[in-house]
Amino acid sequence: MLALLFYQAVAAIYYGRPLWGRFESFYAGQSSDPAYYLWCMVWWPYALSHRLNPFLTKLLWAPEGFTVTWSTSIPLLSFVAAPITLTRGPVVAFNVLNLLLPALTAWSGFLLIRHIVGRTAPALLGGYLFGFSPFMAAAQAAGHIVFTGAFFIPAAIYLVLARLEERLSLQWFGTLLTITLVGQFLISIEVLATMIMFGAIALIAAAFFWPEKRSGLFSIGVAVTAALAASALVLSPYLFYLFRASGAGLRPVWAGTAASDLLEFIVPTRVIMIGLLPPLRAIAAHYVYDSYVWDSGAYTSLPILAVAVVFLRSEWRRPSSKFITLMIVTIAVAMLGRHLRVDGRNVAKLPWLLIGALPFINSAVTARFAIYFHLLLALVIASWIADRRYGVLLKSGVAALIVLAQLPNLHSSFWVHPLNVPAFFTSSSYRQNLREGETVLVLPYGKGDSMLWQIYSGMYFALPEGWTGPIPSSFQAWPILEAFRRGSAIPNEGNQLNAFLSAHGVSTILIDPIFPRAGFWTSLLQAQGARVEEIDGVILVRRAPSQTPFKAGK
Repeated sequence: MLALLFYQAVAAIYYGRPLWGRFESFYAGQSSDPAYYLWCMVWWPYALSHRLNPFLTKLLWAPEGFTVTWSTSIPLLSFVAAPITLTRGPVVAFNVLNLLLPALTAWSGFLLIRHIVGRTAPALLGGYLFGFSPFMAAAQAAGHIVFTGAFFIPAAIYLVLARLEERLSLQWFGTLLTITLVGQFLISIEVLATMIMFGAIALIAAAFFWPEKRSGLFSIGVAVTAALAASALVLSPYLFYLFRASGAGLRPVWAGTAASDLLEFIVPTRVIMIGLLPPLRAIAAHYVYDSYVWDSGAYTSLPILAVAVVFLRSEWRRPSSKFITLMIVTIAVAMLGRHLRVDGRNVAKLPWLLIGALPFINSAVTARFAIYFHLLLALVIASWIADRRYGVLLKSGVAALIVLAQLPNLHSSFWVHPLNVPAFFTSSSYRQNLREGETVLVLPYGKGDSMLWQIYSGMYFALPEGWTGPIPSSFQAWPILEAFRRGSAIPNEGNQLNAFLSAHGVSTILIDPIFPRAGFWTSLLQAQGARVEEIDGVILVRRAPSQTPFKAGK
């Protein structure tokens, strides 16, 4: 418990400082993704309390609607945080999760590593290196609670080891693993899919390195398969909508995925403090994702690499060293994705070109495999610290150097984003100016603010848009989306806009006054006879009655 308190203190120091006193006006993360998580935290309790199908919503991408199962809709985290969401609001609940989950994940890693190395102090460092790794820091900077809340990964490994050591009966192993798999599914399907993939590789590799344990490993494999089947049975309603939306996983969510650059293993992005140094910043600028860095995290630091190489070489006669080396290398190669990229340039093709075509795995972002990479490295470092052949002074110095080399960006503004919800939604203005259930277009289009405005209105209106990852194919066909999303010029913008609004039953448009193209769209709508007025921090545009077919969003 002291270890958990220690990790919680670290999370508060690293990530909590910019939130103190501003829990309701700022939220964790700099990307647009937190808006979707905030929306999902409201959606699940809202859907159940209003007796709606929680797997389908007409509130986003109206009137067609959206299947929330094929986007990371965090039902488990939503229900856990529901008491806070319902009493203090989704932003407070989201911020609480963002401070609790890194500590819980580090603690889960600590428990696993302590079980393996048998000593508390080395495991304390190991848990820290996992829960506050460069990958986890990047996820925290993005507000990606689906990755900072990765505590089920060490838990699953712990259960496998406990069964292999015969400290856990087959029945209890199956039951607890099923709970673990279901829990992970309800946080992140992507993480569960990659857990299964790397878990299968680990079991096969273990059978090769420990032939005397093959029968036990085989029985574990059978039990894991049974647990997966039981999980699928429990999750069958969710899976029905998931398979229907994803085409049995054949359709990837993303057209392309972020992959790690080879140089990133030793040169960090600005997520890490030393990555702010101009020479390193110049190198990191060539990484494909440096403009947003949310999927960075391959950075390992030279001290960790040096210790890992020295320790694994010194223990090379042990099957465990060969096993963990194989797993580290396998994961590192997978992190590089379809092509070996060095300094932003493609150098060679890699095996992920074939593996990445598999159903469901085709939606995995390979850079995110760093979550497993850092867990294994944390175990190696903790094992070296626990080794009595090395002096306490040497180990203390190396541990301090490792922590300093991976210290996250300490600028407070890097970790939070101001909440942009005008008084129009925090007062009764929206009820006085909108009809309940009507479809409202919000500009800028498809960004997170529109979903925040919606949840602060109590899901009062529907949106013909959303920040959900996948975009319904019927919306992709509209040329006007390029003008909405990127400001691209298209022929006959006025006619295109009017056609889109009419097809989706949009009667009202709300425009953020700080949106750079607010004036352009306002003028275009006025030219079509729309009435424009500014009310409580939003520009409200009402189309002419003859142009506004009303469609209920709910």
